[in-house]
Amino acid sequence: MRATTLRIAHLLPALVLCTLAAWAASGCILDKLPDDDAPNYPCTSTADCRGDGFVCVALATGPTFCCRPEPEVCDGRDNDCNGKVDDVPEQKCYSGPAGTAGKGICKEGSRTCDDGKWGECFGEETPSSRENCNGFDDDCDGQTDEDFDFNNSTEHCGKCGNACAPGMWCTDGECTKSVENCSDGKDNDRDGATDCADSDCPGQPCKPSPTAFTCDAQQQCSCHGVVSPPPETTCDDHYDDDCDGAIDCDDSDCQDKSCGVGCVCKDLKRTESSCENFTDDDGDGATDCADPDCDGAACTDGCKCANLKKTEVDCTDGRDNDGDSKRDCVDEDCAGKACTKIGGGAGTCTERSSIGCK
Repeated sequence: MRATTLRIAHLLPALVLCTLAAWAASGCILDKLPDDDAPNYPCTSTADCRGDGFVCVALATGPTFCCRPEPEVCDGRDNDCNGKVDDVPEQKCYSGPAGTAGKGICKEGSRTCDDGKWGECFGEETPSSRENCNGFDDDCDGQTDEDFDFNNSTEHCGKCGNACAPGMWCTDGECTKSVENCSDGKDNDRDGATDCADSDCPGQPCKPSPTAFTCDAQQQCSCHGVVSPPPETTCDDHYDDDCDGAIDCDDSDCQDKSCGVGCVCKDLKRTESSCENFTDDDGDGATDCADPDCDGAACTDGCKCANLKKTEVDCTDGRDNDGDSKRDCVDEDCAGKACTKIGGGAGTCTERSSIGCK
């Protein structure tokens, strides 16, 4: 009878098994329990489950059954055989972009196992679609309020929410009343009008020269109206100071006057005057002796510009004055020029300069 009970046990459901077991008066004893059907087999003790890691477990709301412990997962079963189904801890969750959790307002949430499935993620904070001016990193990029210009924003001047009053403008983080500069081409007071077109500008200096031109009643930049304006005196300010239509070196008043460092006005154009400062002072693309303006001019002590290059002219000082790595009579520039003989005395550099001073 016992053998019959065991053969039927592998085929019959738990209710029939228990009935047969009671009839056989031998208990719910099985040789082996299939893993997938183990919970369907009642037992009174672990011994009824016959090894293979199975133990006899009692559900809180039901009968005892044979179970083999495994790590608990969210699947609607008592995997770890502790009598509780899906007793797994809350799980961290986050649906925002990778790398943003823990930055700014962003944080992870959590979810619980419900009826064999993980539920909705609660408590998470994901990035805002745009940064708000509030002292927080709303878009979770590691920066706070970076989209706002606190130096110039009239709505957030110096800090979030500090709005400037009507007619005031934010300058360097402070609300101020801007004054229109009528010659810089900018709408300084942000009223929509620039330079002489601004109602604040009549009588104010303007281009082409703040010393000779002002904004008139017709909102045009015009000469002061002086019958005989003083002659052009500043020849490097890019202004028509005497209202004659000519600017700087283009004005005959500037003849022989400075047009900047190393520059002088000649023949109605800028001319190089410093030929040893390694600078293109007149802005024509040529520097020092390479500029025709420097022909015949000194380039350093013992050096003179000639034929668009430096030329040695002092052949007695033992120096390489023109920077060509040759000194005195060794330099072909010195051929036929005065020199100092070895041992003293005046001489002349021969045409074959390497011979020396004779």
